[in-house]
Amino acid sequence: MNKTLRPRRPHEAGFTLIEIMVVLLIIGLIVSIVVPNLDYILGDANARTAKTNCLQLHETASLYAKLKNGNRPPEDLTVLTQKNEKGEALLTELPRDPWGNEYKIVIDTPTKWKVISFGPDGNENTEDDISSVTEEK
Repeated sequence: MNKTLRPRRPHEAGFTLIEIMVVLLIIGLIVSIVVPNLDYILGDANARTAKTNCLQLHETASLYAKLKNGNRPPEDLTVLTQKNEKGEALLTELPRDPWGNEYKIVIDTPTKWKVISFGPDGNENTEDDISSVTEEK
């Protein structure tokens, strides 16, 4: 004979312990999948931001070199914020990388140089360094 579910009485309203545990288990599974991916996504976004900033600072330093420095890159990026006689500067302030470190310029030759971020660890010459790696002609 078919058993049918009997309707709940008013004093039996609510969820059973099993139903609540199943919902919590599902939520836990979803969180365990999403949280590691968020960390990767945020790390990737920070690296892309640093790369973009390196490229933009490189272009600004190139402009400075062409306009004011005889095609030589500046020794230090802080000169990009110095105002000229008209009170204008190429940058109002130097940005910091997503990890709070300063960007640096590394000059190999007057035509080969790059702007770098030391990455999440903040140490120079490590595998997480990010640079503009652009060669000027």
